[in-house]
Amino acid sequence: MFLILGPWHTYMYSHVCVWSEFRSTFLASAFFCLFPSQNLFFRPRLVMSSTFFTRLRAAYPSFRPLLFSSLNIKKNLRILYDIQYTRELKNCKIVPRNPYENPYLNLYNLFYLFEFVLPAIADYGSALKLNNWEAFRIAYLRLFRFFLHHEAFLGFVFLKKPKTLQKPAEVFEGF
Repeated sequence: MFLILGPWHTYMYSHVCVWSEFRSTFLASAFFCLFPSQNLFFRPRLVMSSTFFTRLRAAYPSFRPLLFSSLNIKKNLRILYDIQYTRELKNCKIVPRNPYENPYLNLYNLFYLFEFVLPAIADYGSALKLNNWEAFRIAYLRLFRFFLHHEAFLGFVFLKKPKTLQKPAEVFEGF
């Protein structure tokens, strides 16, 4: 789909992918902080979405150092817990799951959103309006890399007909 659509449709679909990927973890709460009286639709209009992403990118330098320090702290805590977990397993003790895993992954996804995804979409949007093939090609490849990592895009590309569920009687008919 990425290679078939026109360049502008790819830009619009990239916004849809970002919303579907990061809506539940980050974007919905940030959206309602900025626009408390607005409705958030499943597919926000492109103008609203690009305005929102521009505001997020403008605010990012103010909390970037805090994100880096939090990411490093959670990473170190996660590693220390894994080391302790391994020691406890050698002693045949049951230890709960790593409590630092999910917070670390959420922080890393936020880092990925601000360091790669939002700049890639913004670069692609501005490269559409330039008359520079090299800038467009670089932005196009970066956006394509995001699409390759996005689950909804992969589900669309490798769409298979789902198997129909059998009734329990049909499953055990041979016994």
